[in-house]
Amino acid sequence: MDLQRHVDLVEEIARVYGIDNIPATHGALFSEASAADQSYDFTFKLKSQLAALGFYEAGTIKLISQAQLPDVVGCSPEPSTPFPLKNPLSDDHTIMRPSMIPALISVAERNVRMGADSLRFFETGTLFQRGADGQAVESQAIALFLSGSAAPASWHGMDNPCFDIYHLRGVLEAIVSRGLRLEPGEHPTLVLAARVFANDVQVGWAGQLAPARGREMGVASPVLVAELDLHLLEAHSLLRSTQFAELPKFPGSSRDIAMFVPASLPNGELQKFFSSLTEPLLESFQVFDVFVASAQSTDDSARKSIAYSLTYRDESRTLQATEIDEAHGRVLDALKQALPVEIR
Repeated sequence: MDLQRHVDLVEEIARVYGIDNIPATHGALFSEASAADQSYDFTFKLKSQLAALGFYEAGTIKLISQAQLPDVVGCSPEPSTPFPLKNPLSDDHTIMRPSMIPALISVAERNVRMGADSLRFFETGTLFQRGADGQAVESQAIALFLSGSAAPASWHGMDNPCFDIYHLRGVLEAIVSRGLRLEPGEHPTLVLAARVFANDVQVGWAGQLAPARGREMGVASPVLVAELDLHLLEAHSLLRSTQFAELPKFPGSSRDIAMFVPASLPNGELQKFFSSLTEPLLESFQVFDVFVASAQSTDDSARKSIAYSLTYRDESRTLQATEIDEAHGRVLDALKQALPVEIR
């Protein structure tokens, strides 16, 4: 009476004969990872790192209104052309989003009304813009939003620091480990705009919204945003992974460099120079002082003072003072040849 189907007979045979006596067969064969799998893994690791930095992932729809276009940032070096719908269902959803920043601003406004004082959001998704043929062109991007208190309130620090452009740069440095560079740029949405480069390829924009826009949102602190092209980021960069190194066995020695540079020279040029040096004894470098006169002339003679601390070390032995001085002299000579600096 138990044999109602053919699988019932199979079950009885396996029970009586013994399932261990039945030879196994492969249920499926291994398939190599595709480009889509690799892109998914890259995006998942990127989102995991942002979550570890305290960011919350947002999920918004792909439509925005005409009124939200002034908040568009985008990833492309050139301004994007919006792609409107022919038959929109409402006035709030008339345009396929060319940027995720307008939606993240709406998310931030909602959180501010609910009493949130620290805003850290990110979103990944598809952006749309009108191509030369009039059709929609899609791209994958990631957007970041940062504002409010950078640390929770504490009894020993009544003045809680707010997020600024350096916090945003730190986030970018935490997730991008190859050739990250920020260069000043002009953007209609940002009052403090920077082009984001990875391996000398621009992958997006970062910067600060106008303070007036922040006040409209109900936020008194700076509002920092960034938008990066995921495909370019994957092709020209690497996600930063946790690395461990053995503690140094031999002591290092530091030397300082204080220099005058043109006021128009960005610190990124100095960072780029020190990063490209082939001096084997130079272990690390760090800027520790910047001085700009309060009243600067607008001509090319305006200067500022920057000071760096350089650390020299050899992993196999203790360096002699003469070796450190010689290495430091080579760095100074290369610096004076590469950039318009005057050593103080």
